[in-house]
Amino acid sequence: MPLYPYDCKSCGEVYEINQGMNDHHGYTCPRCGQETRRIFKAPPQVKKNSSFFSDDLGREVSGQTDLQEGLDRQRYINGMSKWVGDNQTPKDEWVEAKEKARQEELASVKAQENEVADMYPQFYDNVETYE
Repeated sequence: MPLYPYDCKSCGEVYEINQGMNDHHGYTCPRCGQETRRIFKAPPQVKKNSSFFSDDLGREVSGQTDLQEGLDRQRYINGMSKWVGDNQTPKDEWVEAKEKARQEELASVKAQENEVADMYPQFYDNVETYE
């Protein structure tokens, strides 16, 4: 049978009673004889996997590798290198990927500018292009 905690309303004594599901719930304090009330507690939480919550990422991660990948991804989004503050270290793959994406975006914008300039040459006769 499980142990249930009770406390006395008058003297504050806390004690535990072995009690079944169908047993009587009204008990008196063994110290002063006054009425007691049962203390309800949250059941223990049992984790069945090895994941844990990361405050830095704001989500649950499944392990150290997932945490490191998430932190690297966050640094990439913020435009930082893996080696924050170390300018002598070669850039990591995240920063290189960001630079490549930026170059592709610039090439796309230049292509769109050229396309518009070909469609409306009268507006682009005296306009300097940025290289």
